[in-house]
Amino acid sequence: MDIGSLLIILAAAVVVTLLVTRPFYDPRQRHMQQARLTTNGGAVNDLARSEEQVRSTLLAERDRVLIALKELDFDHALGKIAEEDYPIQRSALLKTGADILRQLDSAGGEAADTHDLAAATANQDESETGAQDDIEALIAARRRQKQESVRVKDSQKTTVFCHECGKPLQKTDKFCSRCGATIG
Repeated sequence: MDIGSLLIILAAAVVVTLLVTRPFYDPRQRHMQQARLTTNGGAVNDLARSEEQVRSTLLAERDRVLIALKELDFDHALGKIAEEDYPIQRSALLKTGADILRQLDSAGGEAADTHDLAAATANQDESETGAQDDIEALIAARRRQKQESVRVKDSQKTTVFCHECGKPLQKTDKFCSRCGATIG
């Protein structure tokens, strides 16, 4: 290769480099980007995104604490956790969960049961057993509510049985799949 072709290649490389890096150094582009960020729409969108990220992080942390509580209770039931360590670990997780629920409430609200749980643990001056009893009562009430809703759903389903063989059938069946009897 001769020197002329090397100079042409070098010039082409410099031009390509300048074209590629131009958006980083162009003051007009930087000014337009800043103008976009400072407009009301951009600021509101950034603020909404930031609030949504905080809320999402708090929800993920809440879920993590709930899973840790379930695992701790399960391990205690299996005897993997010492009796003297269990109340300490459980109360620490409950405090962490209550703090997260308070933050969620202040960040923009949450479901009613979460609000009730946060209200039950709002008074930290209360003794540990009193706070745990309130939380346990809320959990028991929530479980009863879920069981009642399951019972209502189950009572709405009517099971049909074949009058010949007693096989359970669906409401839409016209014939028994076991004995072939007509369902009427």
